[in-house]
Amino acid sequence: MLLKRKSGWRFLIEGVLLSLILFAAIPTNAVLAGGGGGSGGSEQKQDEPFTISFFAESVDPENTVICLDGSNGFDERLNDNLSLVTVSKKQGGGSVSYKSFEYIKSGGKDNPPMIRRLRLIFDNLEPSTSYQVKVGGGFAANNGVTLGRDCIYEFTTSGMKGTAGEAGAPANKEVSSRVSSRGGTVEGNGLIVNIPPGAVNGEVNIVLSKVEDLSGLALMEGAKLLSSVFEVNKDDGQDFEKPVTLTLDFDPSRFDPNMYDIGIFWLDEKTGTWRELENIRVDLASGKVSGDVKHFTKFAVLAVPKKVIAEDEQVPEFKDIKGYWCEKGVKRLAAMKILRGYPDGTFRPDSRITRSEFTTILVKAFKVEQKGALVFDDVSHHWAKDFVASAFNAGIVAGYDRSHFHPDDFLTREQMAVMVCRAAGLKAGAGSAAFSDSAVIAPWAKDAVAAVGTCGIMSGYPDGTFRPGNFATRAEAASVIERALHL
Repeated sequence: MLLKRKSGWRFLIEGVLLSLILFAAIPTNAVLAGGGGGSGGSEQKQDEPFTISFFAESVDPENTVICLDGSNGFDERLNDNLSLVTVSKKQGGGSVSYKSFEYIKSGGKDNPPMIRRLRLIFDNLEPSTSYQVKVGGGFAANNGVTLGRDCIYEFTTSGMKGTAGEAGAPANKEVSSRVSSRGGTVEGNGLIVNIPPGAVNGEVNIVLSKVEDLSGLALMEGAKLLSSVFEVNKDDGQDFEKPVTLTLDFDPSRFDPNMYDIGIFWLDEKTGTWRELENIRVDLASGKVSGDVKHFTKFAVLAVPKKVIAEDEQVPEFKDIKGYWCEKGVKRLAAMKILRGYPDGTFRPDSRITRSEFTTILVKAFKVEQKGALVFDDVSHHWAKDFVASAFNAGIVAGYDRSHFHPDDFLTREQMAVMVCRAAGLKAGAGSAAFSDSAVIAPWAKDAVAAVGTCGIMSGYPDGTFRPGNFATRAEAASVIERALHL
């Protein structure tokens, strides 16, 4: 449940608005009884300890959100507890008022729904300034147990104050946030990290920090640094299950777009070289650039001199496709800048390809006009949202329903057949390619499978099967698109 207060003053109680916010695990009939009574509070043991933790949802000076999470519910002492929460500047003191606050209720089957989170919302903080939130030791849970000591959380707002290097400008502190398997966004100091659902297992802590000492971080020849250098860490030390999207601010006035290409690069600490992220998207007007990555290290926006490619210059070979059956198709698409390999020089032909990855390659290969409104809810924050929107509006792809595209699902062979059939403008059902397992091909894919089979874009297996439900590989996807382009 959510309780909002409109006043920025901490001790006024007028204008409290009751509304309902439930976490996904909370039953939909969970309610807060009687204006903040202790729903479920009796379930807590009297000797159960009480602790709190903090994290910053946003450090934008105009929309700062700081969260305080209790290990137990604190429904029964809302006003008393709130009076023990104070905010001030770290340097020079000075009390700071918040625009509003919210109480969020959570729980589950074996954990009665109670208020366990307090969100403080600010709209007028100073940029690049350090603040601290102090919670008095008398802050109590429903079972009467208190913190027993004052707790202090420090955070620094994003943005710039004065000019770079100005005397007295506060140092940029790290920003941390917990993210669950449901995904989330971590933002601070000009960096946004969007983590899609399923990218992490369980709950992890993401930490963003600026790298102040740039000595030893040599750039490639002719490159320009257009942003701060950030270090991003995940407490479990593991790579992400799915790519996450990084968005960084940069200064467009510091380079000539006719002479330089820009992108987000990550530092390979073993070799000391900078490598570009996947799926770079640049917005020159807003001064933002995005890219995708599955691991964390140091990141920055770099401007790299454009490379003049001679007509007879060969496309670099991926080291893992030489002599492979897909080599010809992969090299042609790479030369056309339709697809790319991995930073380690591999293409990974036998890896599975996702629906969003194949959609992106199709849009690039067939030069689909990139326009159209976003349709699917589950790609609203996805790196491929513009490509998916373009493909949908061109009639190349469809979703599972009106709201879901499932961008990170692996692509099946029958889905690939339908999508490439539409992109290439083939007449569905033309021909009669026969496969011994045609009975298991989905009705919506039968005509497309027949069309791509007849014209030789896709073929079956030696045993005469098409295996429509098999996941397509990167090698298969590249070869299928290359053949379709040369019909």
